[in-house]
Amino acid sequence: MGLVGVTYPLLVELSPDDLIEGYKMGAEEWTSQYPKGNYELLIATLKSMCKKEVVVTREGNNFIYFNINNIPYQPEYGARPINRLIRRDILSEVSKYLLENPNVESINIKYDNGVIVSG
Repeated sequence: MGLVGVTYPLLVELSPDDLIEGYKMGAEEWTSQYPKGNYELLIATLKSMCKKEVVVTREGNNFIYFNINNIPYQPEYGARPINRLIRRDILSEVSKYLLENPNVESINIKYDNGVIVSG
């Protein structure tokens, strides 16, 4: 799915609309506006969203992009399992990591039988 080496969930400040605007800007303008950004990741995420392989949820001022194949989903429960996964697993681990590493500028989140947060 998408860009090789990309792991979801991704926690970012950019909304899906921001991703679309970034695509419209083109690689050169986008990377000049977001020098730490990764245009290939932006394109891969947009493609995956169009294919309905990635879903997004908002948490505060950030957005979390999930690979739907890694989410235990049961239609009769709707989005509740996803919300529970975010609160119980992801946000708690991100919070612990940020408390232990207050000067970190960005984080990576990997979900593989549990949440792994790194800088």
